[in-house]
Amino acid sequence: MAGRDFYEVLGVARTARQEEIQRAYRTLARHHHPDLNAEPDAAARFGEVTQAYEVLSDPERRARYDRAARRRAVAGGSGRGRRVHVRTGAPRASDSGGSRDDPFRSFFEQVRPRSPHPSYRVSGRDIIVEVPVTPWEAALGASIPVPTPAGTARVDLPAGSSSGQRLRLRGYGLRGPGGPPGDLYAEIRIVVPPSLTPVQRELFARLAAESTFDLRR
Repeated sequence: MAGRDFYEVLGVARTARQEEIQRAYRTLARHHHPDLNAEPDAAARFGEVTQAYEVLSDPERRARYDRAARRRAVAGGSGRGRRVHVRTGAPRASDSGGSRDDPFRSFFEQVRPRSPHPSYRVSGRDIIVEVPVTPWEAALGASIPVPTPAGTARVDLPAGSSSGQRLRLRGYGLRGPGGPPGDLYAEIRIVVPPSLTPVQRELFARLAAESTFDLRR
């Protein structure tokens, strides 16, 4: 099962219902169909979307796919999150580096707080950090700061990212006795500006008029 995660291809959660999978497929298939899309990679993307739908729309094939993904995760595969490129010079979780003045470092001063932290969660040795991004960063891709226990790392956010998508930083999690450190997952949350200037509003209006993307169809 090489290639991208099928849930990621369709842009749905692993717990998505069949109607959600079908709706996502119809939207993406319409967008990438070679007869309607002149982009050079449209046919390849259409094939990728179709392959993902054929598996996830069949309950038995989906169950087998999910079991295989869980086995890869246990074996140290990439089933739980997309691998990402961390910029050279970013602190590793095993380093003692990271400025004490780093505004993100305080997230991890208390590894297991008694009450839920608003910005991160701990699962075993893994850390899940919610990272806010702007709509244009999610659409176009960007270099974004991600807090880690050792300081702030710069991570390349892929173009076309969605809220809820996770970027995996291997080895940036918590250390424990008798084993390697866990991983850190940057969970993307797209945040719309609370207010817009007239120019920004016009740009969003132009995007809405030009776009054929509609998740509700």
